[in-house]
Amino acid sequence: MVQHSLHPDLDLSGHWQSERYGLTPSVLMLWRADATGVAIRFDSAPQTGSPLTVELRVVPPVEVTAPQIAARQDWSMARGIPMAAGRAPDLFAQIASWVHNEIYTRNAEERRLARRCSPAAYEAARCTMRQLFARLRSLAVHAAECCDPAARTLALRFPVHLRFPVYQRIVQDGSGRIAQLATTCPGALGFALALMSRNGAAIGERLLSDVIAGRRLNPLLDEAIEAWAAGIVEQAAADMVGGANNPVRRRIAQANTAEAARIRTAQRLLIRRAGPAVYGAHLWLPPPIAFAPEDIPRATRANAAWFRVTKAHSTTLVADGEPDAALRFAIARFASCHAPAIWSLRRHSVSVRGEIIELRDYLAASRRFPSTRTDPQALIRAARYWHAEIDRVAGVDSEGGELDPAILDEPFPEPPLPAWSRPGAEVRHIATARELIAEGRGMMHCVASRLREIIAGRCAIYHAEVRGRSLTVEILRRDYGLVLGDFKGIANRQPTKTERDALIPWLVGVASDSPASF
Repeated sequence: MVQHSLHPDLDLSGHWQSERYGLTPSVLMLWRADATGVAIRFDSAPQTGSPLTVELRVVPPVEVTAPQIAARQDWSMARGIPMAAGRAPDLFAQIASWVHNEIYTRNAEERRLARRCSPAAYEAARCTMRQLFARLRSLAVHAAECCDPAARTLALRFPVHLRFPVYQRIVQDGSGRIAQLATTCPGALGFALALMSRNGAAIGERLLSDVIAGRRLNPLLDEAIEAWAAGIVEQAAADMVGGANNPVRRRIAQANTAEAARIRTAQRLLIRRAGPAVYGAHLWLPPPIAFAPEDIPRATRANAAWFRVTKAHSTTLVADGEPDAALRFAIARFASCHAPAIWSLRRHSVSVRGEIIELRDYLAASRRFPSTRTDPQALIRAARYWHAEIDRVAGVDSEGGELDPAILDEPFPEPPLPAWSRPGAEVRHIATARELIAEGRGMMHCVASRLREIIAGRCAIYHAEVRGRSLTVEILRRDYGLVLGDFKGIANRQPTKTERDALIPWLVGVASDSPASF
């Protein structure tokens, strides 16, 4: 960026006298706007130690340079600055946020002190931010108007984090085939860009270069998906060496020949059916374990909602402690059929994946198998009621009142280890929520907080008596076997060596783990 080509815009040196309350004493904005795009530089008494420089070119070579901004590609390409940037903040909104953090302290208490003790300086800072924001908004409008109109119109159909990369590819492609791909099969373009951001840059670049060369799309997708699956298998092998356990990679790596072929075929179908509003991450994730192609909506927003819901549970239903295969299949088919309804019924405080987890745990506990004819609103309402009662039982909610007897006395899943007794030692399984609450109260710890995990079948709780001393033992179910979790006495007392040794015969075959406190 050439310093003398920028125009000084706001120079407020010496206006403020309250630096001890977190207000920077000066800020200088330099900017340039021409037919190629915009360039911005901020100099201040910075808290970060370096000025902010941004250069955005919207004509070939299209690029954005902003070393201080991590998500610099996330330009919404809007004529202005979106106020609700969400998970993918707009480039100009990030610039405004950077400047705000330079002018104001991040400490809320210091900002309150500045407002109360130095009202003139505080108002000067607010006035500066308004001027800076107005200038940034005008530069965002200028950059959007300098874009190629047809390419920008196509890019605006995609999610925010994909818009500028899509625009960049379209403008720099002289053949026009990337623009054609964005129109006829936006999922393929999104999949290629998702590969580039997830250690598959070579695969994504090869896919787009072959599209530009005029090769047919189906064979190209087959090659890209084959390479995508091979990369996941390599990552799964590295996970095993490093001791990590990623269920998505494990599912692909452990698939037999027929299952691997089915996964690749389903992935290609989903890429071909994906609309422009589908997130890149959802295109990259493997297909759900069951879905019906006729369930995929054609409307852009409904299509994106379908992918958000079905791809969210594509990872959830292969995690540790999963329900049996029949229930997993039933949940997947139910979600495929009712994905738009599930999306519209979601709570803003809970992710879609969290909603699926709640639904999964409720169905596993109630032994219900939803079908495509199940009313999603009634089922989700029942699941939320069940979880609210579970939270009250576990002590998460303190409203009081009568607890649902059906939940208190509902038997837990079959325990992984049976009851056991020897002279001087005895172990029994905690079989209901009522017994679990009594165990927590009697042992003076919060073992009842494990209720969700117990009902979902991911752990089991036992009460042990060793020579008249009480202990609580947790056994965790993992895909590689049973693991000893918490092992505590009254008030989280650590067990003695004698107590541990007395239970060794019962714990044969259970792996050791570092127990945390209840």
